[in-house]
Amino acid sequence: MLAMHYKVVLDDQQDMGAIRQRVADKAARYDDYPGLAFKAFVMTERGDWRLGEAARNLYGAFYLWQSGEAALDFLRGPDFAAFSQAFGRPDVKTWQVLDSLLPNGETIGSASLERRILPRDVRPVDAVGSVGGLRRLDGAPLAGFIGLDPATWEIYRLGLWPRDGAIPESDSRARRFEVLHISAPRAAPRPETSPLAVASG
Repeated sequence: MLAMHYKVVLDDQQDMGAIRQRVADKAARYDDYPGLAFKAFVMTERGDWRLGEAARNLYGAFYLWQSGEAALDFLRGPDFAAFSQAFGRPDVKTWQVLDSLLPNGETIGSASLERRILPRDVRPVDAVGSVGGLRRLDGAPLAGFIGLDPATWEIYRLGLWPRDGAIPESDSRARRFEVLHISAPRAAPRPETSPLAVASG
């Protein structure tokens, strides 16, 4: 599996109602998208508090793909071309997936993204355990993933939650987003647990 994220920072005067309408108009086409495990459409709105500072107007998405080939097909296809034409081609981050949790029809309203450096004394096979995994004692998200960037040895943990108030204290340093829509194709099989996740316990 492969995780992906991109975002665009919009003008302070951007009508974010237009972004909400764009998602309402376009999101359903991803509800049965080939190779997609889930897509979370996210935004932040100027004036909302995020990490102790006022957020910018921002629009983006998190993806979990069944394979790298499916992600590449998307980037080469008409949907990403349409996004790039509307907002400019974004920088696209991708991560190797160490662990994942798929949506199961729940209502999701918020996302948290935490970034940590993998300490030099921690083996990559123990990476999931080093960040506490997805299923923590103080609250598990409804869905999400843990991804590794082997170029920088950074670990990213995405949690998808029913609302902002459900995000636990352990994610207090995470960047937060409003989730506008979740697409989770019903045909997407639940992935097997990564060997890295199993090894980390």
